Amino acid sequence: MTRKLDSAPWLVAFAACAAFFAAAVATVRAAPTKSRCTKTTSPGRNLQRFVDTLPAGAVGCLTAGTYDVTRLVVRTRGRAGVTRTLRSSDPHRRATIKGSVWVAKSASYWTLEDLNFDGRNARNLPSPIVNGDHTTWRRVEITNHHAGDGGTSGGICFVLGDTSRWGIPHDTAIVQSRIHDCGVSDNGNHGIYIEATGGDTLIANNWIYRNGDRGIQLFPDAAHVLIVHNVIDGNGSGVIFSGTGPYASHHNVVSGNIISNSQNRWNVESWYPNGVGGAVGNVVAGNCFWASNVTPRYDHDGGIAPPDGFTVGSNVVEHPLYLARQRNDLRLTSGSGCSGYGPRRGRAPLW
Repeated sequence: MTRKLDSAPWLVAFAACAAFFAAAVATVRAAPTKSRCTKTTSPGRNLQRFVDTLPAGAVGCLTAGTYDVTRLVVRTRGRAGVTRTLRSSDPHRRATIKGSVWVAKSASYWTLEDLNFDGRNARNLPSPIVNGDHTTWRRVEITNHHAGDGGTSGGICFVLGDTSRWGIPHDTAIVQSRIHDCGVSDNGNHGIYIEATGGDTLIANNWIYRNGDRGIQLFPDAAHVLIVHNVIDGNGSGVIFSGTGPYASHHNVVSGNIISNSQNRWNVESWYPNGVGGAVGNVVAGNCFWASNVTPRYDHDGGIAPPDGFTVGSNVVEHPLYLARQRNDLRLTSGSGCSGYGPRRGRAPLW
């Protein structure tokens, strides 16, 4: 089944995002993985001090094991070309950082890669929280094992930005990563919560699955976010465009993804209680959808809600035929109707 839109506005909006898409991809490609460790630490040592004293341009490596932190704050500022990198010494024997992780607005030019993050923390905070500029999260695994008490939204994993005091991050990239099992379902726990963004935000080649509520929430002031070539499966709902008061998420593109099996609501939906005047340039085009909700109304058009504040282009509705969904392997089997969608060849989050 193919859903088509014959009018051209979505093409105009999609073309308007092409420049920032190219810039975002170039930014990520310009920061290749560095192979040599400048400094190394191990569990039981002071990880906060290790991070605070990592020189500009250095690669800080964590040996295998669990690093229990109350709150790890990344606060140092870098500049283009001298990015600080924090990663596992051996990508096949990963370090796990357990607790709350916060990239403060003072921080910039950090790459965090080949790490596991367990966001469970005594303060019931989301984790990681990103308010600093120019961060890349590559081949990371993010979860909090369905944390939260079902009333405080403390089970959110990624939070990008804040509309008040904490800072709006510019040029964030989350790529080739797994974001899963974040929070219980209480309408407030999401895998990636994009609150407010500047510059170009790239969410690409990830598996985002089984989170309590939205896989990706764009609320209230997410702008210029490209959500491309991800698998977004089995969440409470898939992607939402939304806003409130003076804010409206705008100029965001969802393309090349597989969005499937949302449990509570739609695969793609919107919520703009004050109207959609500012919700311009939001596009959903070139994706593969599959809806299996027990409530039939959410299965309409592959699980795409009536578009309000976003424009729908051509998408396909096909069964993904995941290789081993029950074992969290979201690769596609031969003959999948979603072949060509989801992570690009060689970019799936496998390790």
